[in-house]
Amino acid sequence: MPELVQIERPYRSIPEVKVDPECLEIRRRHFDDEIVFHAPGLKKYSTSEYTCQRPEEFVSISLTGTACALNCEHCQMQVLKGMLDLTGHRGGLFDLCRQLKQRGARGVLISGGSDRQGESAANATYPGIDSRAQGTGHDHPRASGPAG
Repeated sequence: MPELVQIERPYRSIPEVKVDPECLEIRRRHFDDEIVFHAPGLKKYSTSEYTCQRPEEFVSISLTGTACALNCEHCQMQVLKGMLDLTGHRGGLFDLCRQLKQRGARGVLISGGSDRQGESAANATYPGIDSRAQGTGHDHPRASGPAG
């Protein structure tokens, strides 16, 4: 079980912003009033403003398992160990995303190790990943990388 990290910061008030009523109506037609934040990572974070309630809602997936050609000093591939390993899954990435959606996931972080030139496996393996998300149930997929 990852260690819980308590982060304390002084609270700053947010200045009042005037919103055009027409824009607000458009937003309300398309989105709920609730904003859901996810903080994927090796540790669970808790602040006075944020606590991760259901980590299974936002799953980190490594395209390379725990492999990374760089093995950088700051990470030493430890970040990859906390991710779901796509290389051990019998289907492809989008099949896994569909399965995660069925189990309650609301989004995924797609990452993985890098090659010797520092290129992310996500960018090399899935160019144009945004346009391929259709049918996975995730509205705004983003590939990140390298993981560390």
